[in-house]
Amino acid sequence: MFELISIITENGIIIENIPNEFYLPEDLKRFKEITTNNIVVMGRKTFDTLKKPLKNRINIVLTRNISFQNSINLFFCKLEELHNTLKILDLLNKKIFLIGGCEIYNKLFDDCDKLHLTVVNKITNTSNKLPIEKINSNYKIIDKSELYYSDIEKCNYYYITYQKI
Repeated sequence: MFELISIITENGIIIENIPNEFYLPEDLKRFKEITTNNIVVMGRKTFDTLKKPLKNRINIVLTRNISFQNSINLFFCKLEELHNTLKILDLLNKKIFLIGGCEIYNKLFDDCDKLHLTVVNKITNTSNKLPIEKINSNYKIIDKSELYYSDIEKCNYYYITYQKI
């Protein structure tokens, strides 16, 4: 049902606060190409870092506080209401991308059919991790890029896409 898109370290730690603390322009371009004209689902903290809805996408923000005002491309709902919200939007025949944060990834991971990951050779201070053991046992690699280098972040990275088996 969902496609997860994220940047992680080689051992599965989720890189957070993009692009404020970690800036990889090539990955942002890829993110835009993959998610444009589709639906993005995120937690409220992730939405707060964006400061405004992503253009050319339907933005769904999962929050416990639904006093926010919905608009044409921006919807606020509780996690428990997500499937009902998506049923309404399903008429649009769009892909649904989970774009963060860690809590959203972990709660909805088992419903992900595809994973779009950027893997970086970087050390991070957080401990928020994707379930690597589930990836290794429940998904197969369907695409993997060559190794690239970021002059900005001073690290190697590559793109890898997994499909649920």
